[in-house]
Amino acid sequence: MQPREPLRSRAFRVVLVALVAAALGGALGSWHTSRRADATLQKALARSHASHEAELLLERLHAAATAADVAIETFLTTWRTSGLDAAAAAEGTVRDRFAVLRPALPEAADVAPLVREIDETLAERQAGFARLAEWARGGQFNRVREWAEAHREMLRSARLGQAIARLQESERQARERDRAALDAALRRSTQAARLSGTVQGGLGLLVLWLLWQHERARRLVIMCAWTRTIQHDGEWLTFEEYLRRRFGLETTHGIRPDQADRILADDQPPP
Repeated sequence: MQPREPLRSRAFRVVLVALVAAALGGALGSWHTSRRADATLQKALARSHASHEAELLLERLHAAATAADVAIETFLTTWRTSGLDAAAAAEGTVRDRFAVLRPALPEAADVAPLVREIDETLAERQAGFARLAEWARGGQFNRVREWAEAHREMLRSARLGQAIARLQESERQARERDRAALDAALRRSTQAARLSGTVQGGLGLLVLWLLWQHERARRLVIMCAWTRTIQHDGEWLTFEEYLRRRFGLETTHGIRPDQADRILADDQPPP
């Protein structure tokens, strides 16, 4: 019965195919996860840039709202027409900066209500300033004062400032979510790379073991116990032919001295 070589073992072939499939699957999974991580990274960088720009515009809007509040307080204190004009101009700056900010804001469910609230607040304030300016141009200063006193809270930018603060907080939360998603994607990519490296390392060790087994098998020579012939590449060869094919050696024949003495002794006639 011929011994089975490792390459011809069914169990070995099953393990080898399984490891090769696992290595390919791990490499493919690592590549796919890395691509997803890269896409997430690019998206996060783009979102970070947009968020930084929106944050800067929000700061400018907040500064303009603060300036408008100061102008309103000056008007409500002095009741001068020039103060009303300054407050209206400051309010126009707020509207302009909000118009610049709107395209930079994300279309998110938590942002839309805040944008709508700021829109409504600015529209209400614009209508109020237009009414006050019309009355002031008509010389109806008592009416201007009465209406401004009654709508003092509306003219002040406290409500607008609160909406802007909530919008800034929403932007900060969005950045935190993007950062968390990016960290999770990088962790998945690292885990996939480690898994792929582990499987590939196991495959490499299996190949080394196979080479060792193959070399070990090559060192074993099968010799027929009856004919003294040697198995080589599926053939049974004489010892001389085996030496020639395996090692390229040519053989010649001689006789051992003790064997020669024995033969000579056998040929001697008995005394």
